[in-house]
Amino acid sequence: MAFLKRTGRMLLQLVTFLVLLAVLSKAITFVTAERYTGVGEPNRLFPIIAVPQPGDVIEGQVSPKYQLLYWGRLRELQPAPRFRLAEPEGEFELPAIGQYVPLVRFSVSPEADGRARVSVTVTDDDYVLYSTYITDGSKITPVNFRIWGPSSMLLALIPAVVLTWGLSRLVAWWRRRRAEAAPQT
Repeated sequence: MAFLKRTGRMLLQLVTFLVLLAVLSKAITFVTAERYTGVGEPNRLFPIIAVPQPGDVIEGQVSPKYQLLYWGRLRELQPAPRFRLAEPEGEFELPAIGQYVPLVRFSVSPEADGRARVSVTVTDDDYVLYSTYITDGSKITPVNFRIWGPSSMLLALIPAVVLTWGLSRLVAWWRRRRAEAAPQT
């Protein structure tokens, strides 16, 4: 019976650790996010969804419905692409990298002044890139940018271990206290 209790406790600690690791790594992306207030240059990996002009050739495809651009490449494009998206949300795949097919998701919400707030999520092989920007169709104003990946998990590792240890000590203390308070028969 003691073996089952020990095994159950270890499994509970493992599940707690994994849940804390996932939650903390996601929370770290919010803490380390780049926020822009109309000034400053965004990261060159800042993802943007554009509507290509007729005749544009993008990565071997002629005139796809949407294309993914990164801020670092935006200035090179002539003529400038349009950024007004017709759908309120959508997704599309990028060309495969080996066996992995990257996925791009976006959602558009209207702003009060006729502009649109676009949220983009790019799921790549190792990283997930999140960006939010406001556009009037021709110009882009970056709002925020964050990255989730192995570095986020690494930063969350120590806090997850410490919190798991602390929670297990708290549960052990609580169980001892209940056992001491239970009437002896």
